[in-house]
Amino acid sequence: MRKVLSEARLLCAIMNPLWFARSLADGSVDAFELVWYIPAFLVFWAGVAFPFFLVYLMASAIFY
Repeated sequence: MRKVLSEARLLCAIMNPLWFARSLADGSVDAFELVWYIPAFLVFWAGVAFPFFLVYLMASAIFY
């Protein structure tokens, strides 16, 4: 039976892509879990990076 990442493992995978790659290589993470990992990774980092990008745009507009 295929295992699905628990919330803690998913968070660890999102925060540390190298952990996920190493786990995938040694077989402790199933390739099926990529279905959950990739969208979560993209959404999380877009949510982290986008506010900083907005601050950068506002700062560059103010100090132009």
